[in-house]
Amino acid sequence: MKLKLIATAVALTLSAASHATNIVSPATAGGSDVLLSVWEQGAAGAPDQSFTLDTGITMSAFLANPTNLSATLLSTDSLWSSFLASSNVASLQWAVEASGKVVSPNPDDGTIKQPSILSTITAGTTAAATGQFTVVVGGMNTQNQGYINALNQQAANNGVNPQESVNPVGTNAYFQGLQMDSWNLQTNGVNGPWTASNALGTSAQVIQLTNSKNSPDVAYSNLLAGTISFAQSGANYVLSYNVAAVPEAPASMMGLAGLGLLAFMAARRRKDA
Repeated sequence: MKLKLIATAVALTLSAASHATNIVSPATAGGSDVLLSVWEQGAAGAPDQSFTLDTGITMSAFLANPTNLSATLLSTDSLWSSFLASSNVASLQWAVEASGKVVSPNPDDGTIKQPSILSTITAGTTAAATGQFTVVVGGMNTQNQGYINALNQQAANNGVNPQESVNPVGTNAYFQGLQMDSWNLQTNGVNGPWTASNALGTSAQVIQLTNSKNSPDVAYSNLLAGTISFAQSGANYVLSYNVAAVPEAPASMMGLAGLGLLAFMAARRRKDA
C-alpha cells in the first residue's frame, strides 16, 4: 500500500511538471528548475546523446525541502524507453543540477556575481569537492543558462514540451555540449577538481556552491547532508533524495547508560531507607 501511495505521489509530481511550457531559468527568484540529465559519451556502438528531465522543482524549493525531489521514469515512457534502447546502458552517466538566481551587476565595478549552484558530485571526490574554488570567466552561470536556453529552444523548434528531451551531440542541448559536469571551476590552478556524473544505480552526494560576497570569481562549496540516487526499481527508474540517517548509539554505550541508571536507582533506595 505504501509503495502504491509513493507511486501515486510521483505520478502527480510529473503530471504537474508536464504542464510547464519552459524550463525555469536562473533569472527567476527561486532559481532554475532542478534537472536530471542522463548521457553517454564515446560509448562503442551507441550515439553520443543525452536525456533531460525537468523535475519542475526550483532550486530554492529543493533546498527548503530536499525530499520534494521525486520523479519516476516509467518503463512505458516512450521517450525514455527509446533513449535506453539506443544507448549503451552500461556506459550511461547521470547528474542532477540547478542554479540560483543570477545577481545583478555590481553598481561599483559592473561585475556580475555568479549564482549559487546545486550539483551532484562523482563518488570518491568528496574531499576535493569542498573548500574554495576559482570560477573561470563565464563559468557557472554561462554553462547552466546556456544549457537551459538550448533545451527550451529545442523544445520550441520541435513544438514539444521541454519537460523531457533527447538531445544529440553537436548541440548545446547535449549535456556535454557545455561540459556541464565540470562547472568550469579551478582549484590551485587545475581545472575540474570534481565532476557531477555517476553511473546508473548509484547514489551521489550533493554540493551547494555559493560565491564570495567580495569577489564574483571565488566560490565556496558545502556538502548537503543527504544523497541523491537514480536507480532502476522494478520496471521503473526512480530519482530520490535520501535523508542522512541519524547515527544510533553503540550497544556498548547503551549498556553503560543502563548500568549507570541502575546504580543511580540503587543509591536512591539506600538513601531513602
